Amino acid sequence: MSSGFGRKGIDTALPPSRAIANTTARRAFTQAPVPDHDDGLSPEARAFIAAERARRSDEPSTGPAATEFASATAYRPAAARPSRSLLLAYVLWWFGSPIGAHRIYLGAYQSAAAMAALFCGGLLMLLVSPLLGIGLLVGWGGWHGVDFFLIPGLHRRYKASQPTTDLARVFA
Repeated sequence: MSSGFGRKGIDTALPPSRAIANTTARRAFTQAPVPDHDDGLSPEARAFIAAERARRSDEPSTGPAATEFASATAYRPAAARPSRSLLLAYVLWWFGSPIGAHRIYLGAYQSAAAMAALFCGGLLMLLVSPLLGIGLLVGWGGWHGVDFFLIPGLHRRYKASQPTTDLARVFA
C-alpha cells in the first residue's frame, strides 16, 4: 500500500480498476459469495461488502463491548428524568381529584383507580339510591381532604422509586 490518502484498502498508486483487483476485498469477494439481494451492486461494492463481512467475522466477540457501537453506547449515562413537582401535584389534587390525577402523576395508579371508581360510583348511585350515592361521595370527599396531607409522602415515595445512576446524580 502506498502512504497516500484514499479509500480504505485501495492502493492509490495504481489506477482505480487495478487497485481494487489487488486488494484483499477482491480476494474475499471471490471466496465468500454475496447473497442474491446484492445483484444490483457494482463489483467494487460487492467486494467491499464481502471484505467487511469477512473482517467482522474475524473480530473477537467477547463481552458486551465487542463492536464500536456497543462500546460507545455501553457507558452512556442515562438521561436524568425531570423530577415531579409537588406544586403541580397539588394543582392536580385541586382540579383533578375526581379521577385521581394527582395520584396518577405521583405513580400511585391503583389508588387513583380506586378514587376515580369511588367518585364515579357515587355519581351513578345517586341515580339509583340517593342515600348510598351521597355516602360514596362523602367517602370520596373525605379521601380528597386527607390526600392534602398524603401528597408529600406520595411525592417522596415516587422520587425514591425512580432509578438513578451515579452520573445522573452528579449531573442532575
